[in-house]
Amino acid sequence: MEKEITNSIPLYYIEYYKPNFEKLIDISEEGYPTLELCQAQIESENKQDEEFRQELLAQYEENLKNFVLDLDTSDREPVNPLLSCWRYEKKPQLYFFGENGFHKVTEPAIKDLNLLHATPEQIQTANLILHGTLDPETFSDVQTWLKVCLNRPNNDELKMCAINQVLEGYGIESVRTSKWKNGYWCDILCTYVSMGDS
Repeated sequence: MEKEITNSIPLYYIEYYKPNFEKLIDISEEGYPTLELCQAQIESENKQDEEFRQELLAQYEENLKNFVLDLDTSDREPVNPLLSCWRYEKKPQLYFFGENGFHKVTEPAIKDLNLLHATPEQIQTANLILHGTLDPETFSDVQTWLKVCLNRPNNDELKMCAINQVLEGYGIESVRTSKWKNGYWCDILCTYVSMGDS
């Protein structure tokens, strides 16, 4: 069953990994508004998993005991169920959920925007633009820019223009390097939204 898409806000989802592997296997269907609630759910799931493991182990020991007592060579020795019982390492992670699925939100991006005194709505919108969930061409500044461009800007430039409008910035500026970067960006190391602080 697909989730109904609404104005998404970042929620904490549980990431499931194979033990001893950093390979993401699954993400929980339900998201949690705070890290504390997500951690509490992880602890609850771990407790249930451990109770289930103990039940399997008790049943296995009982079967093994009966097998030894019967000495019936036609029976196969019981298989330890814990060898095939799948376990996961669980971690909380911020995600947006949109039409294109899950989009991971990094804590530093959220914190940096908070330092600018951005509203939750601005943070949400900026991250949706960054992760490709929200089309930058829906913003008036981008539309105006495209009308006067001889050559179409690339997608990253359109995103920056839209984010500048969202954050009510003073335009896009660049940090340059003494080395030649490539044929498109030339000596530009990165671009940023100017918030008026030199």
